[in-house]
Amino acid sequence: MRIGILLLVGWSWVAGVSAAAQQRPRVVGPGESSAANGRVVALPVARHKFVVGEKLVYGVRVTVPSLGLRDAPVARFSTEVVEQGMFHGREGLRLLVRAETIGFVKATLFDLDDRFVTYLDPVTRLPYRAEADLKEGGRVERTVTVFDQSGRTAQVNGGRLIKLSGDTYDLAGLLWTTRNLDFEGPTTIRLSALNERNGTLVTVEIERLGRETLEVAGQTVPVVQLALRPLDANGKPSDERRIRLWITDDAYRYAVRITGGNEIGEFKAELSRFPSRSDTLEALPSGK
Repeated sequence: MRIGILLLVGWSWVAGVSAAAQQRPRVVGPGESSAANGRVVALPVARHKFVVGEKLVYGVRVTVPSLGLRDAPVARFSTEVVEQGMFHGREGLRLLVRAETIGFVKATLFDLDDRFVTYLDPVTRLPYRAEADLKEGGRVERTVTVFDQSGRTAQVNGGRLIKLSGDTYDLAGLLWTTRNLDFEGPTTIRLSALNERNGTLVTVEIERLGRETLEVAGQTVPVVQLALRPLDANGKPSDERRIRLWITDDAYRYAVRITGGNEIGEFKAELSRFPSRSDTLEALPSGK
């Protein structure tokens, strides 16, 4: 049933990585220093600009023959740049991702409503706090993760410190990071994220497959197709879930389509409409 849930929400490219792709983190022991003295931070090039007020809404359709579902609308999810300001004692961007089942699936199969809030440093683009509020069936769960990127640690729910090996994202925040990738540089890159739900580290290899045009939300747009492959237990990229992501090849870097699947079924999440100029309240200064 867990595989079916992942297909329904179209969220497997971040939250549904297989157990084989997860690496158990090292917990910082008593008296052990977590400081990274003298580390030089290489700031990212801002290829994608955050726009306060940008909200992207996606419809999710699945084909699961065993459940009698064929290209059926089952869920929606959205991403939103909510605001910029002072949060938890420092300057940041508050980003929101929400995933929920709809209609027949929500009423009869699985009632899901997950919300992920990321607080991102507007300069380094790395998270310093992540909150997950999950409602899945009768289960309700809240997780708060505080990142210390310079000290290479993360603390989950005020408990143990998890040692990080390098720059680490929260799972929901990976989407914005992917939108900022260099489409002219190396064809593959690896990103690491912390799965706040179980305290495991996930590494995903992203490969740029090529350029094409897509018809999305009534518009023909140039896009770059990416393959996302979580590393398996042997450290090898796994294409078991066949996760593909299309991002517009322009200054906006909209993620317009996500697909994936396995032997159980397939899903496709697609942007419902492009934001109008009136939808975007404020563009952050260049370099942000």
